[in-house]
Amino acid sequence: MADEKGAVEASKRSVLVGEFMTKEVVSLTPEQELQSAVKTLMERHIKGAPVVDSEGVLLGVLTEDDLLAGNSRLHIPTMISILGEMTAWPPSILKFNHELKKAASSTVGGAMSTEVEVLSRGDTLEDAATKLHEKGLSMLPVVEDKRVVGVVTRSDILRCLSGG
Repeated sequence: MADEKGAVEASKRSVLVGEFMTKEVVSLTPEQELQSAVKTLMERHIKGAPVVDSEGVLLGVLTEDDLLAGNSRLHIPTMISILGEMTAWPPSILKFNHELKKAASSTVGGAMSTEVEVLSRGDTLEDAATKLHEKGLSMLPVVEDKRVVGVVTRSDILRCLSGG
């Protein structure tokens, strides 16, 4: 019985990325306004997305970590949501709101990470899980000929392991 369980676990670890990756990728462009990108991430309930050029070539990724405002560790999407609902602004908040809007009006290209860990369709579930864990990532683009063909998230791995 233990040998059967071990064999099943080993076979799941060797499942290829191309078999369980998310193929319908939400991607961003470097020219896109940051506020628009934040809205996309929040509406889709995702923690990040690949940034691609007009031909789908991977240029970088934009994640929630990229959206933390400098050393203050303010989460820009949350602050935009909170401050957007306020109707009366104390003077000290007006300046902060101006700075926040300035940051939010920046482009994806200015906020994205350009050093990106990637996977290929031929990598295994074990490869993907190891990279996600060791690098502390929530998403990895799957690239073929420099173009994004999918993404792998922690949820994709859990879904595959659970047989879903």
